[in-house]
Amino acid sequence: MKRVGRSAGSRITSPGSSGPGPLRAVILVALSLPVLASVYMLSLRSHPRALRVAALGVVLVVAVSIAAVRLVPQTQGHLPPPVDTRAVGRLATPIVAGVPGDQGIDLAFSAAMDAPSVQAALSVTPAAAVQLSWSAGDTRLQIAPQQAWAGGTVYTISVGQAARTASGQTLAEPVRAVFMTEDAPTATIQAAYLSGKRAGLTQGFRLTFSRSVSLASVQAALRITPAVDGQLTTGMQRGDPTEITFVPSTALAPDTTYAVTFSSPVLSSDGMAVAPVPRLVVRTLDRPSVVRTRPADHAQGVAADASVSIRFDRSMDPATTQAAFRLVAAATGAAVRGTFSWVENGTVLVFSPTRAFEAGHVYTLTLASSATSADGATVALPGGGTALRASFRVVAPTPASARKTTAPAPTTKPAPVTAPASGSTAPRATPTPSPSAGSTASAPWLSVERYALQLLNCTRTGGWVRADGTCDGYGSGKYSSYVAPLSLSAGISTDVSRPYAKYQAVRDACSHFLDGTPGDRLARAGYTSYRWAENIGCQTGDPRQVAINSLLFFQSEKSYDGGHWVNLKNPEYSTVGIGVWDYNGYVLVVFDFYHP
Repeated sequence: MKRVGRSAGSRITSPGSSGPGPLRAVILVALSLPVLASVYMLSLRSHPRALRVAALGVVLVVAVSIAAVRLVPQTQGHLPPPVDTRAVGRLATPIVAGVPGDQGIDLAFSAAMDAPSVQAALSVTPAAAVQLSWSAGDTRLQIAPQQAWAGGTVYTISVGQAARTASGQTLAEPVRAVFMTEDAPTATIQAAYLSGKRAGLTQGFRLTFSRSVSLASVQAALRITPAVDGQLTTGMQRGDPTEITFVPSTALAPDTTYAVTFSSPVLSSDGMAVAPVPRLVVRTLDRPSVVRTRPADHAQGVAADASVSIRFDRSMDPATTQAAFRLVAAATGAAVRGTFSWVENGTVLVFSPTRAFEAGHVYTLTLASSATSADGATVALPGGGTALRASFRVVAPTPASARKTTAPAPTTKPAPVTAPASGSTAPRATPTPSPSAGSTASAPWLSVERYALQLLNCTRTGGWVRADGTCDGYGSGKYSSYVAPLSLSAGISTDVSRPYAKYQAVRDACSHFLDGTPGDRLARAGYTSYRWAENIGCQTGDPRQVAINSLLFFQSEKSYDGGHWVNLKNPEYSTVGIGVWDYNGYVLVVFDFYHP
């Protein structure tokens, strides 16, 4: 029989049946005698004759014990000795822990044994099928499990006294080996991709194990309902894996509940069964859908230089989605040429025409149902049709009066604001900015920009913006440290923040880097200090509400010092440019923090 074990030198023996060595036995006897002598001597001090008899008895005990030590064979399963060693002492059998599932157990004897009698006298508790093999002239017995030991289980292997040596002698007492196996490996089953509580359609399911497992046993045990074709991948070139992913051959069905479980034992690399695993029950994502088009259907007055975009509810596959997109002039049916780009993690398709739209003309965009999401599902179109359609009308180019104008950079620093004295009551209203701050006639949402400054300074000075836009505790330091309020920079608002808000809004984008970095935009406008930062809020809705929501989001980062919160509370900045732009309901709010 092939020996199974952790290493050639590892073994589990039975100290309960192994006699002590000669020197150790002598020490045990010698150590016990002073204790016995002290007890008896105290009781015999008044009886001299009895004392002499006791002394003679001690000498005889020592002589017999030494003779016994010399006669005890050095075995682990030993023959009956001339003197019962149990009179000297007995050691409790220890438990050896952490035994692997495939490790064999060794029992050693001092004499060659009769194999059939040992096999008949051998028992394993709890019951387990084992294989036996002898070596070293039938003095060493190897006991290996036919299948792996169960995990986290205490086993006792016993050889009863009926076992005989090759010469016919029986054991003085049973031989025992006690051991505890290592804990059974554990596993989890989860969707490889989740959006909320919904599983992705192409990513499959991830199986994670606490120890390496047999890939074949996973293949045999894995069950998915409804049935799915696919393959198991590990990403490993060699060795047994601890993480396995089931990748479906085709996308899972949208909006469908799947159950994933193991129908038979999964085995670790050493053959131990994995502990029972709760089954996974998860519902897949719906088919992707169109959130909106920009311009909206039937939109009027669209700028000639506008971009066209479609927002989806999740990331899309660029190739199939671009192939499904078409933009034509309604009057002639001629296709509009342009370039594609993707923003917001692949959820927004932006089409930028090569040439400006013609004033007064109507254009129609279509999206075929062949557009697919990044996880392989075809788009669900309104009404279940085969194509989405939206038309818009273009007006004349923007007049010069509405174009960006350049204002001179500020020449003076804002006056510092002193924090309220301790115990004083701070006003609840935010100070009104100076009349000249941001008062450019071409700013269509100037009132919202000023309102956004009030919200910004509410939080900056230690107050807190509520969901309805009210400020609790302006200037009090009640919710965070007091930092001097910012002044509104007309120059930065006009030359940097507002133009960039418009630039993003018409492109349906939300990014710090579409037109260089914030530092680049400031430097082009003449603001060359290295102390700057930028926060951006982008959302569909009323501009005033988007300003409120932006501050609520910045405040939500307070607990972990998120970047928006840090910028808002940074005392190094003394002024801010704010730009608000609403393009067909898509609102951008840009905050450019600055210190000269």
